[in-house]
Amino acid sequence: IWDPLLQQYGFKAVLYEVTGFADNTTPGDDDPTGNMSWAQVKTLAANGRWQIAFHAGEYGHGDYSEAADVIKLSSTQTLSFPTTCWTYYNCLGNITTTTTTGSGKTKKTTTTTVAETPAQMESQIEAEVSAGRAELLKEIPNADTTSWACPWNACGQWTNFYNDPSGTIQSWFPGYFASQFKIVWTQTDPITYGLASGTVGALNAYNRHYRFEVLTSTTLAQFQAALTDPAFANN
Repeated sequence: IWDPLLQQYGFKAVLYEVTGFADNTTPGDDDPTGNMSWAQVKTLAANGRWQIAFHAGEYGHGDYSEAADVIKLSSTQTLSFPTTCWTYYNCLGNITTTTTTGSGKTKKTTTTTVAETPAQMESQIEAEVSAGRAELLKEIPNADTTSWACPWNACGQWTNFYNDPSGTIQSWFPGYFASQFKIVWTQTDPITYGLASGTVGALNAYNRHYRFEVLTSTTLAQFQAALTDPAFANN
């Protein structure tokens, strides 16, 4: 619905694509039937009004608050998340391994679940982002990979987005994504951006820049207030 408006008023926009949505392979995708296909994304990319950029790979924008929404790591392993911390890019999960030995009457299946380590999480995120960006560029060769809009606005700025008591992930996360993207779009709604301070670095650290999410419920007054926030011009 946005493209005709862009055409009418001569505006351009950026679509931050979730590659797992286009592939319909993201566990916990709330509306898989409403996802744009790669063919539709390519049509937008070709009309000159849209720049396509990276939002998440296969797993980064899934909602893992439901027990059924698990990530299949291999034929014998799955990754699940606690309902209190269900975002892929920010939460340590639980790895369940199913092992089968013997056959026939001696066949035995054993299931074990252990907490995901920070090192395992870092490795998986790096692999997911790398694969997602590669797929995006394969499908949309002129896609821009210099900026990133983080899912759920979880850009590493608030430590309460994590469930890692050691602090390892929250220390690693902002620096890793800053190393991958020159611009990291973040927001602080409902706190005025210029008055807030991040708990992991300043809000304009780690390549973070102002982001205001416009919803169908957003009023013109709210939009105007966001545009006149001094931090908007500075970040």
